[in-house]
Amino acid sequence: MFYLFSSFLLTAPLGVTVELAEIHHQHVKKAEVSATELKSWYDQNKVMTVIDARSVKYYNGTVLPNAIWLPSESTEQDISAKLPSKNDLIVVYCWGLKCPASGWLFDKLISMGYTNVHEYHEGLEDWLKHGYATQTLKIRN
Repeated sequence: MFYLFSSFLLTAPLGVTVELAEIHHQHVKKAEVSATELKSWYDQNKVMTVIDARSVKYYNGTVLPNAIWLPSESTEQDISAKLPSKNDLIVVYCWGLKCPASGWLFDKLISMGYTNVHEYHEGLEDWLKHGYATQTLKIRN
């Protein structure tokens, strides 16, 4: 949904003229993906980048298959280096429903112009409950 306010002149008392600039506001609905849908994307070999958004404090090395680790507090420079194409399918997740990291990273990616971002909000905890495969990804501190 887009909101657009056209430029116009507003005349205030005492002859003061104020020009309001054109404002564009884009409201982005968060695209979410469920465990079963994400699993089917894996089974279809869908080309995507899956991102574990947990901070180093909560990262334990267990990730979804082929996931990369990109903490939600990463800089825009770090994000751009790991995700050069803004149109590729990206799925972000963290531990589970009480973990805000995937939402924070989702918002940051959208603000940077990434266009095909999905959040798996239920996260790794839900993935494990389904019994789906994981892998170990060691990081350097």
